[in-house]
Amino acid sequence: MTFSDQKVIDFVNANFVAVWESVAPVSIAVFDLGNGKQVRGAYNGNIALYLCDPNGRVLDILPALQTPRITLDRLVQDLALWKRAQPLDEAARERAVRTHHAEIAGPPAPQPIAPAPDPLTRMKGKSADVVVAAPPPPAASVALDRLPRKSKAVVEPNRDLAALLRAEEKSKATVEPIRKMVKKSDAAPEPPPREIDRTLVVVAGGLKRYMERIHPFLAQAPLRTPDACKQYVFEEVLGEKLEGRSDIFVTDDPVSIMVHDK
Repeated sequence: MTFSDQKVIDFVNANFVAVWESVAPVSIAVFDLGNGKQVRGAYNGNIALYLCDPNGRVLDILPALQTPRITLDRLVQDLALWKRAQPLDEAARERAVRTHHAEIAGPPAPQPIAPAPDPLTRMKGKSADVVVAAPPPPAASVALDRLPRKSKAVVEPNRDLAALLRAEEKSKATVEPIRKMVKKSDAAPEPPPREIDRTLVVVAGGLKRYMERIHPFLAQAPLRTPDACKQYVFEEVLGEKLEGRSDIFVTDDPVSIMVHDK
């Protein structure tokens, strides 16, 4: 355990005054075994480590239980922060702490700019008749007898086109009944419909993700007490509700049913 590690214990005892506070009721899990038998146990809660000045204002926060090495490294950095801020007056100390976290957080990520709407879309329902082009007029038909005499020799052989079309229609009438006789099973099988791809995305957590929300929070004015920070740290950053709960697991069912009893 982190707070059983001797290096962490020695460093805390040498440089800090350690205080422990429970910020939420213990969450209870009850396993109903049937026949009046139950097994009760407590959920392991989450923690947050606050570094405060002598006035109880938070200078830094280490959310969640971390390894002894990470915890010790963080405590060393926080001690250096306090030594830089300690000689300053109250106002300058607060500015120094907020500037420290603002520099680590960096500027906020730019918001994506929505593309400009299509001007034709904006005109929809208002003046679409202005932007919709009219179809071209049909080509004028020219009577065969009105063609110039020199081009008649070229067009004359095409007068048999009607006879060719009649022959083609006759062949279609012969082939079509044969097509209808082809069994459906003889046709080429249709490919099966493509299944929808489903991808499971796992979002990684860890200290980096937590601190991306802690640093901007601590860069805001004024500096807060641990009590003023706990709701944001536990509920918004760690996802832990502070009201506590009692969960009853019914184990004599094929599928366990969980009942929340607040």
